[in-house]
Amino acid sequence: MNRPTTEILPLLYLYYIVYVCLHLFSKMVNRSQPGTIDERALNRGKLNIYKIHENLTLALNSAQAIGCNIVNIGPEDLQTGKPHLVLGLLWQIIRVSWIFVT
Repeated sequence: MNRPTTEILPLLYLYYIVYVCLHLFSKMVNRSQPGTIDERALNRGKLNIYKIHENLTLALNSAQAIGCNIVNIGPEDLQTGKPHLVLGLLWQIIRVSWIFVT
């Protein structure tokens, strides 16, 4: 079964965005409150599903520690990319960083 490239390209692009965003949460938490996540604690290199889950759990726990309201958001929600939860968490991290800047 050959798929047309118009169907494959958006999927590859979406996969790339999700892969990049896995590290985005921890970097945004560190930007809003420096020193919250130790960069050495993050798994790097070839990541399997368990290492990705561990990174996302660390990011969620750190986001909760800086004041984000984490209710019914789990690492699997971020990994699957549920838009309303991902955007809500990103907004809370941005809000916390604005509070501490002003």
